[in-house]
Amino acid sequence: MTTSTLLELKLVGNITGRFFVARYQRGYRWGSDEVQRLLDDLWEHRAKAYSLQPVVVKKRGEEWELVDGQQRLTTLYLLLTYMKQTGLQNVGPMYEIRYETREDSASYLRRPDAEESIQNIDYFHIHRAWECIRAWFNALNEGERQFRANKLYDALFENVS
Repeated sequence: MTTSTLLELKLVGNITGRFFVARYQRGYRWGSDEVQRLLDDLWEHRAKAYSLQPVVVKKRGEEWELVDGQQRLTTLYLLLTYMKQTGLQNVGPMYEIRYETREDSASYLRRPDAEESIQNIDYFHIHRAWECIRAWFNALNEGERQFRANKLYDALFENVS
């Protein structure tokens, strides 16, 4: 059996495909501190090359199994989804994430709903991250919010890998 390892630097905005989170992975558990730190880091480093911690994947049929980096990739998915749904950007994430333990989490990621957030612990944490992203943008006036969304979106396609 031959296995090969490839390390590829990829800009966040160019991430495409379907990702699978296996049952051995913990669910989404980032809290406000981690989400806030990621948003602040992205904003602070938006104008220069910036690498996040690696996302480790393994080919699994037509999908990529997320071995490491699920928390970051999920939070970036929420950020891109938030910007699209609020009209700050026209395009959301170009990738999908599905979970072996809670199949409905993939659809919940697309529309984190406060009422549904009490259904399970993953929804609770996903919604909490969504609210952190909302608060991060809502701390700005409308013009600043749009400016920040534009610069952040550009950085994800130009500088952040």
